[in-house]
Amino acid sequence: MSYPKVLFKIMSFEENIEVITDFIFRESQNKDKENTKYFKNHFTEISNYDFSQLSKDEINQILLNILADSWTKEMDKSQDIIDKYQQNWNEINDDVMKGLSKRLNINWPSDFSNIIARIGVLNACPRYINQRTFDIKITDDLNEMRMIVIHELCHFIYFEKWKQLFNDNDESHYNYPHLIWYLSEAIIDPLLNNNIFKNFTNNFEINSYDIFYKKMIDNESVVNQLRNILAQKSIDEGIIECYNFFIKNENIIKKGKSEQ
Repeated sequence: MSYPKVLFKIMSFEENIEVITDFIFRESQNKDKENTKYFKNHFTEISNYDFSQLSKDEINQILLNILADSWTKEMDKSQDIIDKYQQNWNEINDDVMKGLSKRLNINWPSDFSNIIARIGVLNACPRYINQRTFDIKITDDLNEMRMIVIHELCHFIYFEKWKQLFNDNDESHYNYPHLIWYLSEAIIDPLLNNNIFKNFTNNFEINSYDIFYKKMIDNESVVNQLRNILAQKSIDEGIIECYNFFIKNENIIKKGKSEQ
């Protein structure tokens, strides 16, 4: 059986600025500005900017105007990074794809040929399910690169399973702030923290977002609740029950969480 291939490519300056703009604009009215703080620390040219009263287009134009030189210097050696990532990932690509298919009990669709990983200056790593693309930050740690890629790949096949179970093809449901997005991020740990996948990352765990370990329901973290459900059910029954659990506890799960 042939499996999808992950192909790494460099983001264009405009693409990278568009993603940075999205994070800064979405966080402009939130107390949690994790990504904005990261970009302000990374690019000193914008460290003193107050983006809270600006439109998305205004933010984008500011970043395009003042970050070109810094971004170009940052990405100067990006081709070396891509070559290193691609060579390292090719060693495990098919084994990871096979493992994900087995874990979710669903084959990769036949029209999944390539999944594009765009490398840029990032803090978080957004994924675009229908475009079969995700973004990845620059890191010298190949284990970290593998953890990010496996995490993101899981979303693609997870949502194929989701479509099968719920007949739900609306990609807006797969993104923040929909409850389905919350579940897709929280369920990463219960799906991937096992020896099959840790074998690819030198035994490092592939985690859900921190908030899902800290948020408690009935004296158990959200992640532990999902682990317990999946341990007792088939994968199909387990995902359905996990979703019902999220529906029941939606107000608690969504409280205090800003987008990533």
